Amino acid sequence: MASSSSSSSSSRQPLPKALHSMNAYLGAQPIRRCLDLGADIVVTGRCVDSAVTLGPLMHRVRTTQYFILHVILYTTTLTT
Repeated sequence: MASSSSSSSSSRQPLPKALHSMNAYLGAQPIRRCLDLGADIVVTGRCVDSAVTLGPLMHRVRTTQYFILHVILYTTTLTT
């Protein structure tokens, strides 16, 4: 066993100097779109925290009321 581990350790590549990571998160629009198309439940991968609340709100609120919704959400984030 010692000989196999020493041979495998000599074949390892060195780690790069810098590592990079990228993540893609869904916003509220895709959730709203699914609900608009008739979904009862929306299963997502990664999504921003606000999307799970804002998506259904956008589905229920008319487009002309987005400004009011934005003001409500913005002021509640300032007070918490």
